[in-house]
Amino acid sequence: KSRFSLFQRPRAIGLVVALVLLIVASVSIPPVRASIIVMYEYLGVSFANTEAFRDTTTVEVFPTIESTPVSLTLEEAQEQVSFYIGVPEKLPEGLELIHIDASDERVFLDYQSSGTAEVQDSATMSLRITTDMRSGPFLPASRREDVQIHQYAAVFVQGGWNDADQGDPDTRMGDMAWDDRIDSTWLLWETEDVHYWLETHNIPLSRAEVIEIAESIK
Repeated sequence: KSRFSLFQRPRAIGLVVALVLLIVASVSIPPVRASIIVMYEYLGVSFANTEAFRDTTTVEVFPTIESTPVSLTLEEAQEQVSFYIGVPEKLPEGLELIHIDASDERVFLDYQSSGTAEVQDSATMSLRITTDMRSGPFLPASRREDVQIHQYAAVFVQGGWNDADQGDPDTRMGDMAWDDRIDSTWLLWETEDVHYWLETHNIPLSRAEVIEIAESIK
């Protein structure tokens, strides 16, 4: 067989043409390029080199969805996954567990400050536990800090995306810029069995305090 026999097959030709069109679209069409970035994010936690995307990508910000009343107890959630569900014993003051969900080897624990009606302005914390981290936050590589949770390697990031004129002009993603002043934190780590993703918003926490919360998971 010829070494170029791959290109003699109609199906292979179609795949090559589709690949070329995808590459061209990703370079020339902003909406397609943004969709590809979202696809990368779906495949795992993304630490972006924001310089590479600067002034080229529009980041779509999705509205916060209000949590519904607790749908599962911890016992019910435990029955739906194969791994042990640990919960943090130490919580920021005023936070309470408001929502538990579990499916497809994933557990979602959502916390919110008590007595706050407006979700957008309330203190919130989310803990995701999964055997397969197929989706995660899109974070700038320049803000990544390597830390440890017990003996496990972890990554910590503080801040959040803001309007371009409010954040760091050197850490941009299209019309958004990273703002270190935002009271949001992100902590991600992996044990032998599962992945953890701990996220807080509207809570002024230090890196040490976030790590303390993570290490209190029992």
